[in-house]
Amino acid sequence: MDSFPKEIISRSSSILIRVTEVQRELFPARARGKFLFEAQFSRTDSPCKCFPKSCTIRIDRPTILSSPGFPVEYCDKLDCEIELQLDQYAIDSTHHNAIIIEIHAFNLEHGSDFVHFLDRSKHSSRHLISRTGELSTSRNKFFTFCGESAVLRMITDSTVTNNGFNMTISAIQKKDDCRCKGEAQPLEFSSSAGKFSFISPVDCGFLDCFFQFNRPITALDTDRIRLVVNVTYTFKNGEEEFLEVLTSINNYNIIPSHLNERDITVYAYI
Repeated sequence: MDSFPKEIISRSSSILIRVTEVQRELFPARARGKFLFEAQFSRTDSPCKCFPKSCTIRIDRPTILSSPGFPVEYCDKLDCEIELQLDQYAIDSTHHNAIIIEIHAFNLEHGSDFVHFLDRSKHSSRHLISRTGELSTSRNKFFTFCGESAVLRMITDSTVTNNGFNMTISAIQKKDDCRCKGEAQPLEFSSSAGKFSFISPVDCGFLDCFFQFNRPITALDTDRIRLVVNVTYTFKNGEEEFLEVLTSINNYNIIPSHLNERDITVYAYI
């Protein structure tokens, strides 16, 4: 150490050690030839505990969910999962509730730490999309699940610390025809050829729909399949409307994004 005092701060800023040089004459003669070190520690509860494994989303008030330690600390080596369940799904014969998430703050290590969004159906969960990095680089701050239950899973490693996330989870009322295509998300296609269409009602907002194109079930293991998808779409000029084409359903990188009315052709190998 070149100079004193010297401060040593842990990576997560949870421990501070201050080293100070003192005059040897201040110590008794019998202790001058010994190494002296005095430290005082106090035990505190760690904020790096996973959030509850389940949460009921009430229709009369929102639920706030934050990453462990937010906003003071950023916890590494976490694998936390929470299941979200609406307390009331069906309203009447024409309306139902859905789970909607509004993200207020989001700053995770890009490409290493994730929040995975999963659709929960009966006893299984199906991955929809993952978020990483910062909120400012995302297309929107809302996400809506189609079913009455969903799962969020946060995974962090042990390299870089950021700020974490803070979000509000609420129930939003929708008309019965304002829903994604299919009973579960993502809607999967495994045929060698096909055509489908999806039209949402004019007054239908806050939809996050996923269509997954798999390797045809008739293909042999030795076959190399080229997937060609022709997409024609029209938007309603909403503030946060977009079409994202992912090379893989587990790929958090969205390449490219299409925001205008046009025809596109997507090529991929599966």
